[in-house]
Amino acid sequence: MEIYAYKSFILCLHLNQNEDELISGSGDFTIKIWKVECKSYKIQFLYSLNKHEGYVDKVNLNSKETQMVSCGWDQKIILWKKDGNNKWQFKYIVKQSNQDFGLRICFLSDTIVWCQYKQLFLHVFKLQNGTFQERSDLKVQLKEIITENNYIGFNLFQLKYLEQQKVLIFKSYRYIYFMKVSLNSNLMFVCDPIDCQSIECYSNITNNGRYFVIWNKKTFQFQIHEIYYK
Repeated sequence: MEIYAYKSFILCLHLNQNEDELISGSGDFTIKIWKVECKSYKIQFLYSLNKHEGYVDKVNLNSKETQMVSCGWDQKIILWKKDGNNKWQFKYIVKQSNQDFGLRICFLSDTIVWCQYKQLFLHVFKLQNGTFQERSDLKVQLKEIITENNYIGFNLFQLKYLEQQKVLIFKSYRYIYFMKVSLNSNLMFVCDPIDCQSIECYSNITNNGRYFVIWNKKTFQFQIHEIYYK
């Protein structure tokens, strides 16, 4: 099946929980919404969202899938909301003070966390008075930047929040971090980060959060980790 809706490469994909809506972001500065019918192997383009002015690196939905947040090379963080017709609509641009483009972004209930290309921090935005606002006092220090072949990082792994375990898993440069969300919504490291020895590594985790797999392009090997939660 061939589908023609993009004029550039696709950078991210997000399938909803019902597996009937696919959201994609790309190098043509757009977010596109698709209708999916898994049983009949069909996918249908529905419409585009056009507020970004650069590559769209990541999109993420809140747990109720009523809000979406996106980030990209235009340094914008954009919040979207579903209307009464179940269609995504622009809501507002989240104000932020960092002049860097975003690689990864994720909802944690009433919090948004955001990783950038050259920053050594995980930045935190809290829902206050109806809008997400930057909280510089809550940003998390990450490990040093190590360049490879003039590259700093790739958007090869989405931020993953395991709501039941209250654990956030994310990649920054060559490191994969595990953080616990406390009762007051602060973020705490639960172990030392995994050093993949290369920025070119892909990772994913099972839906129940039990098994974590890494593909390392430098070593051409898979690493499989079993995770135990206390």
